[in-house]
Amino acid sequence: MNFIFRCNTRANKLKLPSMLRILHLGYCCISDGALSDCLREMVTLEELYLSGIMTITTLPPIQVLESLQSLRVVEIEQCWYLRSLGGLHAIPHLQCFLIVGCWCVDMFRKSLQQLDKFKQFVPTVTDNSPLPPTLLSLTIISCVVPQAILNNNFPFLQDVEIKNCNLQGFLSIRQLTSLKSLVLNNCRGLRVIQGLESRPFINELELLQLPNLSVESVLESWQGCRQQLSISSLEMLNKLLSSQDFFAPRVLCIEYCEEKEISFEKSDHLQSIKTLAFLNCKTQYLPITLSGFSTLEYIEFDGCPKISRLPELPGSVQTITISGCPVLRERCQPNGVDWHKIQCIPDRVIE
Repeated sequence: MNFIFRCNTRANKLKLPSMLRILHLGYCCISDGALSDCLREMVTLEELYLSGIMTITTLPPIQVLESLQSLRVVEIEQCWYLRSLGGLHAIPHLQCFLIVGCWCVDMFRKSLQQLDKFKQFVPTVTDNSPLPPTLLSLTIISCVVPQAILNNNFPFLQDVEIKNCNLQGFLSIRQLTSLKSLVLNNCRGLRVIQGLESRPFINELELLQLPNLSVESVLESWQGCRQQLSISSLEMLNKLLSSQDFFAPRVLCIEYCEEKEISFEKSDHLQSIKTLAFLNCKTQYLPITLSGFSTLEYIEFDGCPKISRLPELPGSVQTITISGCPVLRERCQPNGVDWHKIQCIPDRVIE
């Protein structure tokens, strides 16, 4: 049974069927106590979604959440006055946790105080994380995130996304022994990623809009991705390509690049790339030719309005997609200047 509840009046008591599997509470005036009482008997609850609730300041305590044996998914969005995650860490089998737009949450206060003891820039494992060790997926968007967020042992955590957060200093992933995907986007205070050398072949890595990130912290002992690398820094990309130990991914995405001109270092690694995408870039000039990508099969240009011309493409390309690029779109029409570069490509999508 699923239940969706929305109400503009304040609810001090909320009586719901105890056998619910999925519960959505959105844009309602429910108190902290009412939320605790509501969840206390829901032993079959599998998924909990809270959105736009401006009256809760804390999640239910340990005594309530530890009894939710079936709960696997918790998502919290735009609960602006939420200050504490309560007993979240006590949920026995929680697998997926997402929190968006909750700037007031002070969920890592103890961890931050503990870090003050250390003068050097080295993370220390703490045992007071508000997150349960059973997590498989963690997504944090537009929240306050301290350095110690991933310092605890998360043996099953596979997917981490941190986006639009004021993450400062360093981030350590050394404890994430099962990590497969790491997405860091628009965390402008981040300077160092520690532990990439211990995860040499994760499947997917996104390093986007991180202007203060040290290139050396990424290059040191890290060998590459198996599937996809998304990157904004052209300097970092070319240093990776020039490294003999770099393991090139099948998919390379250049996103949010602010360089006026993009060029690639000559590298045998380019031959391993099957998909190349330019997404939301301010770039105007691309290389005259992309012949170095000799086995490229798919190329995409999306949201790059300033790109002035299409490069010469390798004959291996089977599909080209152009969207949100008005200059390229005009040049790649049947009567356009660059039509001869794509007319032999079997699949063409130009919007």
